[in-house]
Amino acid sequence: MMKKLLMGAVALAAMQAVPVLAQTGQAQSVQIDVTGTVGSKCSTFSLDPISFTAISTSNSSGFATGGDTSSPATASVWCNKAGAQVSYEHVAMKANTVTTSNAAFTDTVDFTPTVKLGTTTIASGGTTVGIVADTLTVSATTNATTAIPVADSYTGTIKVTLTPGV
Repeated sequence: MMKKLLMGAVALAAMQAVPVLAQTGQAQSVQIDVTGTVGSKCSTFSLDPISFTAISTSNSSGFATGGDTSSPATASVWCNKAGAQVSYEHVAMKANTVTTSNAAFTDTVDFTPTVKLGTTTIASGGTTVGIVADTLTVSATTNATTAIPVADSYTGTIKVTLTPGV
């Protein structure tokens, strides 16, 4: 009896192995998902300095007349996520070496920046540009003064910021 049970167990084990043997030679495949993440970012960039070849002053009053246009600065930029923004701020030009305490004169000449990304004009408080790759162009136009600018070279700044979407 024990021999019959043992033979039956061996036969049962052999039958369970048969399905595995039956699959020999058949192709088997498994699909594996592959994932990754690209972070939200904007390109790094630099802009050459922009310059006014001359700041115009009135022959009668000596005040800066305003309306002088600077050379433009350009850079290729991109942002890879919706919600990206471009913004800017500026600091007026100050005389580099001369200061004045005489109210008839000034050591400051302000200007109005113009910042464009492609054909989109950027507001100083910021403009949402989304996913974009285009040319950033920055220029400036001098403003009139109500005092006589001192003779000197002047320096100001325009800070342009690209902020990735969140």
